[in-house]
Amino acid sequence: MDYFVLSIMLIAIYLILAVADYYSTLTVLASGKGREANPLMAPLLEMGDAALIAQLVSGAAFAVLAALSPRDSLAGLVVVVLLKALVVLNNVINGYLVWSG
Repeated sequence: MDYFVLSIMLIAIYLILAVADYYSTLTVLASGKGREANPLMAPLLEMGDAALIAQLVSGAAFAVLAALSPRDSLAGLVVVVLLKALVVLNNVINGYLVWSG
């Protein structure tokens, strides 16, 4: 099994989800009915694109880990991607609720 290729695919998925997380969070915040629940990201969102840059830097950090040890980092990457997908799903549901009602 080529762990490096799997790792690259997971990192690509993570980066797509990171951008979706950023923009879906902005959508909910723009409604005035939501707030950022992550205490690490809340101050970054107030600084403009700093939150998006932080998301992309975290993806770059995962890429470095995967390049250094693709096999060992694979399980962690799967968990991180699944968690990021849940965050985006939560944002999309909240976005739907605040904009439809």
